[in-house]
Amino acid sequence: MFASKFHSQSDKSAKIGERGAAMAIAIIVVAILLVIALTALAFSSGEARIAGADLQRTHSFYAATAGMEKMTNDFSDLFRLKMNPTLDDLSKIAAAPPQELKNEGFSFTQTLAEDTARLNELRTIQGLPNNVYPRVNIPDGPYAGLYASVIPYKMTSTALQNYSKAEVKLEREFNNYLVPLFQFGMFSNEDIEIHPGPQMTFNGRIHTNQNLYALRNTKFLNKVTIGGEFVRDATRGGEPNTSSGNQNVYFNVNGINVQSTLNNGSVKSGSGTVGGPNLTNSPLSCLDLIDLNCPGSLLRGFFPGSPTGVANNSWESDSVKPAKANTPNRLGGQVLTKTTGAAALKLPVETGGNNAAELIKRALPSDDEILAASRYQNKAEIRILLDDETAGSGTSNVAGIPTGKGVLLKNNSSGFAPLPLANGSVLRRLSDAGSYLDSSPISQRTSNNKTETAMTVRGVKNTSDKTNAGNYIPPGSGIEGRIYIEIVKPDGTTLDVTKEILSMGMTVGEPNGIVYLQRPLWAAFVQGSRDRDGKGFDLNSLTKNYQTVADGEIQAPEAKDFAANRGYLSMSISDADEDANGKGKDGCKDNGLKNCKVIREDTPSGYDSIVPINIYNVREGWMRSSLSEYDIYERGVMSVVEINMRNLSRWLDGVYDANLLAGTNAVSTNIRDVEGYVVYVSDRRGDKKSTEYLADGTAYTSTNGIVDNEDIYGPNNALDAGEDVIDFGWSSGGVSKKGRLQKNTAELPDSGTIGSKPAINAVVTDRLARAQQIMQKNVNYFRRAVRLVDAETLSITAGANKLSPTKGITVSSENLVHIWGNYNTTGINGIPTGGSTLNNGGFTGAQIPASIVADAFSPLSKTWFDALSALYPEGSSDGRNLGGEPYRAADENLPSLAESTSVRVGIIAGTTISAMTQIPGKDADGLRRNGGIINYPRFLEMWNFNKGGVNTIQTWNYTGSLIPLFHSTQAFAQWENETSITYLPPQRNWSFDETFLSSQKLPPGTPFFQYVQATGFRQKLY
Repeated sequence: MFASKFHSQSDKSAKIGERGAAMAIAIIVVAILLVIALTALAFSSGEARIAGADLQRTHSFYAATAGMEKMTNDFSDLFRLKMNPTLDDLSKIAAAPPQELKNEGFSFTQTLAEDTARLNELRTIQGLPNNVYPRVNIPDGPYAGLYASVIPYKMTSTALQNYSKAEVKLEREFNNYLVPLFQFGMFSNEDIEIHPGPQMTFNGRIHTNQNLYALRNTKFLNKVTIGGEFVRDATRGGEPNTSSGNQNVYFNVNGINVQSTLNNGSVKSGSGTVGGPNLTNSPLSCLDLIDLNCPGSLLRGFFPGSPTGVANNSWESDSVKPAKANTPNRLGGQVLTKTTGAAALKLPVETGGNNAAELIKRALPSDDEILAASRYQNKAEIRILLDDETAGSGTSNVAGIPTGKGVLLKNNSSGFAPLPLANGSVLRRLSDAGSYLDSSPISQRTSNNKTETAMTVRGVKNTSDKTNAGNYIPPGSGIEGRIYIEIVKPDGTTLDVTKEILSMGMTVGEPNGIVYLQRPLWAAFVQGSRDRDGKGFDLNSLTKNYQTVADGEIQAPEAKDFAANRGYLSMSISDADEDANGKGKDGCKDNGLKNCKVIREDTPSGYDSIVPINIYNVREGWMRSSLSEYDIYERGVMSVVEINMRNLSRWLDGVYDANLLAGTNAVSTNIRDVEGYVVYVSDRRGDKKSTEYLADGTAYTSTNGIVDNEDIYGPNNALDAGEDVIDFGWSSGGVSKKGRLQKNTAELPDSGTIGSKPAINAVVTDRLARAQQIMQKNVNYFRRAVRLVDAETLSITAGANKLSPTKGITVSSENLVHIWGNYNTTGINGIPTGGSTLNNGGFTGAQIPASIVADAFSPLSKTWFDALSALYPEGSSDGRNLGGEPYRAADENLPSLAESTSVRVGIIAGTTISAMTQIPGKDADGLRRNGGIINYPRFLEMWNFNKGGVNTIQTWNYTGSLIPLFHSTQAFAQWENETSITYLPPQRNWSFDETFLSSQKLPPGTPFFQYVQATGFRQKLY
């Protein structure tokens, strides 16, 4: 019993012990599991934290990327508004991160600035000063191969997630390329047509945003890019290309002369088409798409109004093959069209939705920043504006001369009276060093027959006047208008210097005049800068070399003094001098004076009468071949403002600072001269005020700088093909003027002749009366032009901060611009047998970067004189048949090649519309062409002719850059070359001025294309 009890207790104790061990084991197991669980939980929590941190950093990375992209887009958009962003502009972009991400709890720290380290590195490599941006060749992209000024930028974007403090910093580098427009030898927003007679070689790069018609006799030495199609088989008028020399089109590709043959452009004939760029069967045509409102301008082969053709399916493969000797059409990518990589190029003013013609128009209060920055008026350091006296200002004419500025020229007591400058020495000639070349001032005879010193230049009112100091001012032509001459100071403020500049001379012949508004009548019959008879009797020589013409008077010419069958004055200097040797009313003998003096008459008469400066422009006047070519048509009589470029250059160079302009605001040191000078001229006399509209329908009152009568074919009161030159701006309600006829005959008459027509075979002496009438007419219509005279040498001292090979001049006008004789070169010393004179040889004399930007460009030879077209509107004795006696011969009696007319200047100007053949046109067959790029300069003379079986072809020597950027809206008469009535073309010794490839030798004010290209992207690690 005792043993049983014992066992029972032992078993019980054992069971209790087993339960204790199990509990311990359980505790241990639980502890292990807990450790495992805690470990797993710790790992899981760490992974979660790591994953969460990585996610937060990813969020911050994308936020920083978004900030970076927004800055990039804002920077690109800035150039739709500004061409030269300031540090403040860049800071504003950097301070404007995405608002949506800020709302989601992100903070940003951003920077945007020029990459000074990279910029300094490039400047050091190129040896450039700190104020000049480096020049590079763009390596790739749509602008590959172009030279450009480059501004490297760097931006950073740091995004911080506020609640997690996750932060990421990104950095991007990019280049802002400024591609100068004058880098192209030829550039056009529209079609370029090239079809010279004699073979022409051209060395400059060529670009068109539309199509290139290369029809005959051309050799291209540089790259050609075409936003549309390369056309070889059809003319712009829609005819098959059957012209002589149509196979003579060549490209120099890496030294290999590659021929472009017919039927091997990017388009060709077929399926009843002539080979034009309008591809009726193109798979990319709008007609093949469901959306009939597709943007046709973005598609290949959509060029309505152009000749039809089909795509050349081998173009994309064959034209880019490497050139091979004696193998045509393998162009090695030297010619690119839209389908082989070319792209349209647009200026900032155009990307902002404006027409390129706005470059030359006057500024408006409504201009946005990029439009304002693009206008040449705002770029200019010297601005010359003319309006009608009643045109108003301020709200009555928002583009008019500002209230209280300038002077009235009108014929009453409130009109302008010139100031006495330099104590009566203003009519003495000055050397380029500023010293007087004449020993004494000239004298004058007053209305009471008193002889005294002439203290001022001649006035413009047709009555005599006195200054406040009692100085007598003889009368002028009586022209009317308000004129304002303004200069921009280095600090950006402006000064009204109208009185001072006009007081230097307003009448042709006054030796120091810069802006000429009138002339003695005899000057209309004197040649410009070369006397074809060798007597030195030309306007430039007379003004520079003889004080005797400062009074505006010469010996009264007789019939024998006019060249037979030409009409210019052919006199010797001594025979013309009516002040010397007792000749004429002012001679020493007649006046009883002991010493000969130049004496200015109170009221000159006859050929000494003071008259406006007029030209009869045959191209603008004779508008239909059915009209008589012997009549003078009122629509062709144009009033001219002359700019004496030699004296303008002397003004800028400081020649007048210590004498005529001493003590005035007009001294040269008051004129801003950062990179040269821009001069802007706008003559809107005759331009009627009207209600104009902005795109949003807002109305304002203004003149518009446009001749509002497009009805040139017919006229028939309908908008015909080729007439819609006014293709920008808005009418009532914001309706576009494009596609709607603008017609205001108060600005330009449809018809009307002036004077009685002489007999068809009348000799020159029988034609003089009508010519005098035309030369004295006060032009009431909006027919205005600017002429640049005595422009052979534009660099005076070439000293520091003066006009020089690296500091040039640009003249811009919304009017037609003539240049008379040489421009920016003394001439040429040879013509290479290859056809073009490249700019590395041939052109002589001091030359500076120069450009002309205008509504239209019309060169005149050295021997042109203004009465010429009024004497001989018919051109020759057999103008209809391109023959006979050549009355309007250019550069006639040329003694040597060096004496031929030579021009060195970049040209941006308008052109007319080259349309398909339709009736009515100038001729019975309805010719409506603009003559192509070779007729871009609007010649008015016969440069080649056959007289007595002897064929004479004169050369117009040119180097520069030809940029037909928009449609002319003031000089828009159609081109005509079927007769010699308008002109016969010169030998084209043309080339691209390769100095324009240097950033330091570009004309001032040159427009730039803006192109932004990313070059680097990285994350900055802490």
